[in-house]
Amino acid sequence: KEYDMDKKTTKKTLEFIFQTPEKGITIEFQGGETLLREDLFKYVVKEAKKINKKHNKNIRFALVSNLTLMTDELLNWIKKEGVSICTSLDGPKELHDKNRWFEGGKASYDEVTSQIKRLKEKGIRHIGMLMVATKYSLPYWKEIVDEYVKWGQQSLQLKYINKLGFADLAWKQIGYTMDEFLDFWEKSVDYMIELNKKGIKIQERFVVLILKKILTKFDPNFLDFRGPTCGAVAGQLAYDHKGDIFSCDEGRMNKEMFGLGNVKDSDYKRVLSSEKAQGIISASIIDNNIMCDKCAYKPWCGLCPVITYAEQGNILPKISNFSLHKLHEFQFDYVFEKLLFDKEARKVLFSWASNWK
Repeated sequence: KEYDMDKKTTKKTLEFIFQTPEKGITIEFQGGETLLREDLFKYVVKEAKKINKKHNKNIRFALVSNLTLMTDELLNWIKKEGVSICTSLDGPKELHDKNRWFEGGKASYDEVTSQIKRLKEKGIRHIGMLMVATKYSLPYWKEIVDEYVKWGQQSLQLKYINKLGFADLAWKQIGYTMDEFLDFWEKSVDYMIELNKKGIKIQERFVVLILKKILTKFDPNFLDFRGPTCGAVAGQLAYDHKGDIFSCDEGRMNKEMFGLGNVKDSDYKRVLSSEKAQGIISASIIDNNIMCDKCAYKPWCGLCPVITYAEQGNILPKISNFSLHKLHEFQFDYVFEKLLFDKEARKVLFSWASNWK
């Protein structure tokens, strides 16, 4: 109960959100598990739509859930209200159950996948699925891809686990080196390319983002991977159960560094123009880092002050020791080498950039 947002705080948060001058906004529900408070979830959607009659914004809602509390009644309501759904699936049963279990130790794969199946049967055409790679995931690069293909997914984001929050506390059990992750990532993407050659459509999300950055006129504006600033403050804000405002979802891990006030006594314009908010934005501007001037990939890359602070104790990174630098450099190298020197892979990557058109 102590982590539930009360009605008053919920209303204040919505009022704060609608102070943004942006014409298009997304309200995303993250956890804990949102559906433990179905009443608040529904209230936010209804109240936001009511407030929006005055502001006339393009508004969308996104639910991140483990789906285990989804009922037919709630699912019908979600469909009617146009809320998109995303869940976590880390791979095949033996891997998913190692990474994600219920309190008390009960495995979750069977429950989650039965819900995915039910959603599909109820006409939910697109269910977002995300995986996070732990140490246990690394030998399963082929099986993870196969699992996503099995469920009809055409996109898979191979997510490196950042050393933040609970992941930091459990790092000895679940962590790995960047080199280990890059080996896993490369094998996975190579396998996806081979599947595409056989007519099976599956693509790696970060590769697609890179392709769109380098081959098209438009940056995909993916908040975790954009420049000249990252998405913190400028592209997203996060709100916790007490109404505390943070620079981004990851920023919730450190209130002292990335907390920006509280919705009960803060004004949107004042929060965004505050010295602290501007400092976070400035730290994410890639042009402010002289080491990046030497990199050919600077026009397409980006920084993250939260990860920088977690790794180095400073929001301004020493690039040579920064995990995201090593990750992005490897990914860009991989894409360019395939485009330049592998004719068959190039055909596949071009098809990914155009969504197989």
